[in-house]
Amino acid sequence: MHFTDKPSKPNIQGNLNIMVGEYSNLTCSSNLTTAPDYYARLRPLSYTWYVNNTKLYGETSKTLRLRVTRNHKYNQYSCTARDKLESDRSDHVIINPLCK
Repeated sequence: MHFTDKPSKPNIQGNLNIMVGEYSNLTCSSNLTTAPDYYARLRPLSYTWYVNNTKLYGETSKTLRLRVTRNHKYNQYSCTARDKLESDRSDHVIINPLCK
């Protein structure tokens, strides 16, 4: 079996309204559009995360865990997924820090 299509454009899910000092978990969801489910489970995708269009090195897991600070409101998060080819970049999300 040989799949050459790139993964679908990812979608970022997670709670964007987070209290300052708490942690947010953002999940980058994508799939191989041509691959059956069992194949996708055998070959997990690798992920790339971006903050304000700058690549976060060393972050390749599906979920990004980050601590929310007061200045988070200017940060835009996006991601791509990769199998053999890299997906299109997800739409960005913005964390909304809530002050206590």
